[in-house]
Amino acid sequence: MRKCWKLKESLVLLVVVFLGISASLSACTSKQPDGAPAGKDTQEIQVVNPLLHYQTIAEAREAVGFAFSIPTRIPEGYVQTDILTIDRKIAQIVYKNKENEITYRTAKGSDAKGSEDISGDYNLYSTTKTVSIGQQKVEVKGENTEIRVATWEKANECYSLVFTTGITEAQLAEIINSIK
Repeated sequence: MRKCWKLKESLVLLVVVFLGISASLSACTSKQPDGAPAGKDTQEIQVVNPLLHYQTIAEAREAVGFAFSIPTRIPEGYVQTDILTIDRKIAQIVYKNKENEITYRTAKGSDAKGSEDISGDYNLYSTTKTVSIGQQKVEVKGENTEIRVATWEKANECYSLVFTTGITEAQLAEIINSIK
């Protein structure tokens, strides 16, 4: 009988501890009628996603507020997969093939001030140089002769091309010369 009583005491003690813990946790997570946590007044901070996706180039042009140009010559096998804007200031068009991606960006000069390199690629490359493509000076970055990033400015607009697989200067020239 004494063993039974000790077992009951232990069980009761365990239930009391469990209820105490449950009540404490419940108080910590209780909400005010408006859904805010109990206790201090809190303000929620919402971060707005700067990336907005569009179905057409025309929609993206309207969003950024200028009629940006896009490449009409992209290496064979690539298809346009994404059209978006970043903060409604930078237009971004993504082209993909089975394994690789080309990201094209453009912005009005006033929206890109202080950050003429709008590529979004902050990797360090072994090669950084300026090349001439037609009358255009283009800064290229990459490894040896493979170009991974190209940035340039023309007529108060900033441009960039980023390649997951390096391309040659001749291939880059073909793409840039097709942007009109």
